[in-house]
Amino acid sequence: MSIRPNPFSVTKYLLRVITATLCLMMGGTSVIGVLGSSSGGAASMALSSGTVASVVAGKFWIMNSSSLKTFNSDPTDAQVINSGTVYEILSPLSHPTPEPNIIPVIKYEDSNLLLQALSSHTIPSWVKAVIYDPENWYLTPLAQRLNPLAAVKSISGPVHSAGLRLILTPGLDLAANISMPGLSYYQKFEATNILGQMAPYADVVELQTQSLEGVQTVMTQFIKTEVTAIRSANPSATVLSAVSTNDAGVTPTLTTLTQALVTSASLSSGTWFNIPSYGSACPSCGAYDPTLAVSSMQQAALTTTVAN
Repeated sequence: MSIRPNPFSVTKYLLRVITATLCLMMGGTSVIGVLGSSSGGAASMALSSGTVASVVAGKFWIMNSSSLKTFNSDPTDAQVINSGTVYEILSPLSHPTPEPNIIPVIKYEDSNLLLQALSSHTIPSWVKAVIYDPENWYLTPLAQRLNPLAAVKSISGPVHSAGLRLILTPGLDLAANISMPGLSYYQKFEATNILGQMAPYADVVELQTQSLEGVQTVMTQFIKTEVTAIRSANPSATVLSAVSTNDAGVTPTLTTLTQALVTSASLSSGTWFNIPSYGSACPSCGAYDPTLAVSSMQQAALTTTVAN
């Protein structure tokens, strides 16, 4: 059976090539956007061209092992992930993915447990970085929820003395403990400059923007504000933001998640891609479903910029 080319698809491809060529001739920058299908061939072309690069290529990622396996099972997504650096979240009994772009990480929600692990030398030798993830939940002691900066200061020296990188991922819900009437949780987070105060003690700071992905204007402005604050306090810090397939039980559409991923990649150095599932840490989440994540990464891979 012969397969005839779709003239509409060919036309769109030619328009993309012409746009890129004109932009290069004029020395400008152009966002070509998410066009056509999420086919692996089109994404590969966007990722591999010397002049056209996907906005999600070459980025930093935070994800757990199951998410990493999910993305690596798809050719397009694997190319995106492997063009950058992955902080792979593991348990102490796990084994890191044997790839050169992988940085093995263990996550702690309680700074006391992290300090105990350091002092008892129970952190596996393959670990290269640790995440401190204080949030307004039972996994983080109340004292740390009320004063997360003090906890960050207490762990920074010991973590770095052990030769490890420190990644901070404080939840925006920590602002629930701040009394500022009339402001939303993320506005209180901004107003108190929590991340700007923490930044000097960290190597990587992640913005938990997944709860904002449904309103792109809010997510965009929040990332811009926080990236500026963090880099003003620590110019060498790597700043990431976050997206999720299921934040607090709310599942975004493919378009919404793709836009959030593109926003994250465009405005920060990378993304924590959450594919959560129901459990004690997320009682409102549904079943683990990676399909949406795979599709959004495919679509984001087709969003390209033309280099100056």
